[in-house]
Amino acid sequence: MSFPTLAEQIGVEEIAPDEFLSLRLPFRIANSLPIAYGGCAMSVAVTAAVKTVNSSFHPYSILGHFLGPTRTDLKLKCRVRRLRDTRTFVTRQVEAFQTLKTGENRLCLALTVDFQIDEPSMYDYSVPPVLQYRHPTECPTTKKTAEYLLEKGYITKERANEYVTMFQNMHNFFDTNFCPDGVGAQTLNGYAKSAPSTQDHLHITSRVSGDWFKVKESLSKDDQPGALAFWMDGGLSFLTLIHDHKYLEDVGACSTLDFAIRIFVNDLDVNDWHLRERISQRGSVGRTYGEARLWNNQGKLVASMTQQCIMRPKEVPKI
Repeated sequence: MSFPTLAEQIGVEEIAPDEFLSLRLPFRIANSLPIAYGGCAMSVAVTAAVKTVNSSFHPYSILGHFLGPTRTDLKLKCRVRRLRDTRTFVTRQVEAFQTLKTGENRLCLALTVDFQIDEPSMYDYSVPPVLQYRHPTECPTTKKTAEYLLEKGYITKERANEYVTMFQNMHNFFDTNFCPDGVGAQTLNGYAKSAPSTQDHLHITSRVSGDWFKVKESLSKDDQPGALAFWMDGGLSFLTLIHDHKYLEDVGACSTLDFAIRIFVNDLDVNDWHLRERISQRGSVGRTYGEARLWNNQGKLVASMTQQCIMRPKEVPKI
């Protein structure tokens, strides 16, 4: 079976009025269990919502909760509820679920997508990134970053190859370059835990990671929101670990609970380079809270994503 395009991976077909089935099976990333990457369910649900809305409306808010793990051996089904249809706003609620062999429908995700028509703007301003990052063509790829850390002795060859292989599915869809000034680049997103960072002297809430991405294929306007959700979900649940020289093996549980994606433009185009900067803002009571912000290559903030995530410590073995 050939590897799908991103449009196929986030795509859906309508199987009944306002009911959709994913074109492809979800797949896992950075998980030893057969649990799918959260961006698979999220992107499919967003695409299903978009399919029920006139193209004159643009998504600006995607709010949701993960309700259970997504299996990798079953396609996702989406049920769309039309909550609002006015001249200015449209709201869709989507439930994403998988039908088990027993016939039970197991909910994986519930989200709400709000749309608005194109309206004149009273203001046009944008916050800059925390750091000044190099142009994407001057930033190394994931593979080059892994090779550099291997050469410096901060990571073994086996672990470097493991990281590249683990995230290969993502790299099949996106061109991605690390920003060398970010923690993620200097530690291979936490995989090279012993590598020092130029931000180690900062409090964890002031440490940032940056990367550039663009899709490898040309996507239609309808596929842009789903592609955005697919990418922005990546690594945000364990960002605190990345910024603290730890990785997933250092925790008992780590996964996203709820999320909010805000889109600030009507002409989103991830066919071109975009800069993502991530920061972890709070950790307490078994949870963490972080944000990823996205700028286009003209320096305009086009989207943000926040997540609250479960972060349980490992159980201490009883002696």
